[in-house]
Amino acid sequence: MGWFDHLALRHKLLVNFVASGGVLLLALVFLGFQIRTVGGHTQEIAKIWLPALGTAGEISQLRLRFRVRSLEYMLPGSAEEKEKIRQGLNKLDASLHAALKAYEPLITSEDERRIHGEAIAAIAAYKAEVDKAIALAEAGDEAGAQDMRRTTWVKAADLVRDKTDALIEINRAGAAQASEVADVAVTTGIQSSIASLIAGAVLAGTAGFLAGRQAYGAAVE
Repeated sequence: MGWFDHLALRHKLLVNFVASGGVLLLALVFLGFQIRTVGGHTQEIAKIWLPALGTAGEISQLRLRFRVRSLEYMLPGSAEEKEKIRQGLNKLDASLHAALKAYEPLITSEDERRIHGEAIAAIAAYKAEVDKAIALAEAGDEAGAQDMRRTTWVKAADLVRDKTDALIEINRAGAAQASEVADVAVTTGIQSSIASLIAGAVLAGTAGFLAGRQAYGAAVE
């Protein structure tokens, strides 16, 4: 650093100030960028993934309640009890479609939109199978109703389960990925800040040493 040795003391101090300050300024800019990145992913988790995960969980819960309630219809009971169960099934079906409608604004990909559409179709098909079995039971064909319950009814119910589970998994994975990216951004920001502080200290120490050496040399002369 011959050019630095020939600078006046005040110029050396100025160079030290500019270099150290520049490093710290770059660190602050980078840290600000990382903070914005973390904030963006935090907002993504809070406004998309967690609400979608909650709604998907509600859909799954309603689906399970519908399944249990529909199976209760096939148990022995009075006409009044069965009518009450039918009304309950209709309410659960309406709640299911309302939850699926509420899920739509939270969809983030075409694959998720496809699965959401398949879930709607699967729920409608499941409700149709249940209604057919109930109609058979009301017509006196108890054996036919029970046969449907063990075959097509079960297949339709399992398909609804698979589709709702797929929606839950999409949002669980999305939240996990966003959280991982945010963690990386935080770690990178901290490491970069520490590195910048060390670099600034080294630059300041180096410039101070060279300036002190020059001052000592001038004093000796």
